[in-house]
Amino acid sequence: MANIRRSSWTVRSSYLNQTKHQNDMFINLGYDYTGNILRNGTSDELWANPLQISMYSKLEGMLTFCLEQAKMIKKTFSFAHDKNSLNIS
Repeated sequence: MANIRRSSWTVRSSYLNQTKHQNDMFINLGYDYTGNILRNGTSDELWANPLQISMYSKLEGMLTFCLEQAKMIKKTFSFAHDKNSLNIS
C-alpha cells in the first residue's frame, strides 16, 4: 500500500536546480534536425522507392546519433554551459 502512495507523489526538482535555472529562457535554438536531415537535404525521387526507405531511415538515425554525440562533446569541453543542460545547439 505504501508503494502505491509513494509512486503517485509528484517530485519537485531541488532548490539548487531551480535557482541555477530560473533565468533560462532558451529561444531560437536552431534547426530541429531530428528526422529531417536526409528528407530535407535530398530530392523526393530518392524517397520514391519504398524498398529503400528503411535503409534511409537507418541512415537518418545514424546521422542523428552522430550529431547528438557531437553535442555531448561540445558540452564536455564548454565551460559556459551546464553539464546537465539539454538546450544546446
